[in-house]
Amino acid sequence: MSLVLVIDTAAAHCAVAVFQSDAMGGGAALAERREPMLRGHAERLFPLIEAALSEARVAVSALDAIAVCTGPGGFTGARIGVAAARGLALALGAPAVGVDWFAALAEDHAEEHGGAVVVALPAPQGMVHAQRFVDGVARGPVETLAADAVRAAVGETLLGPQAAERGLAPLARAARRRLRAHAVQRPAPLYLRPPDAAPSSIAPPVMLA
Repeated sequence: MSLVLVIDTAAAHCAVAVFQSDAMGGGAALAERREPMLRGHAERLFPLIEAALSEARVAVSALDAIAVCTGPGGFTGARIGVAAARGLALALGAPAVGVDWFAALAEDHAEEHGGAVVVALPAPQGMVHAQRFVDGVARGPVETLAADAVRAAVGETLLGPQAAERGLAPLARAARRRLRAHAVQRPAPLYLRPPDAAPSSIAPPVMLA
């Protein structure tokens, strides 16, 4: 048995869950906590982690891995979750596993059905972020498109945002796949647009002596 803590602060919520998995890759959520929010993730994340661990009756030292959603989502939220996962993993001597929602949903679909699928998730200003997969493997980069354009162009299975509203189980399953395959990479936020606080592209003035 292994215990995995899952963190998702990339979207308009702060969510954590404790999952227990067996040697065959199956598993169940022992506890899951979620609070809707647009900001304040940093203040609420660790209290939610403590509450989930308490509900699951799991000591933080018993965790075998930390999984974190890398995106898509807000710049600040994604960065908070990734930093927390890295810090916890370092303190515990456990692996930190980064997973984005595109891969998590596509891999679940591949295990159940196989074939091609397009994962489309909400983007700002009525757009969607979309990525195509075949048998769980990405076949191109994430593209930001008009929602109508995606619906009109897709002749394959389309996974929309409702697929990502079923809790954190897809992220936990994706993390376990990476752990079993020894394919764990250092988590990094998935940024699909420049942060609002990006440096100015205007050259600074030249200081004259």
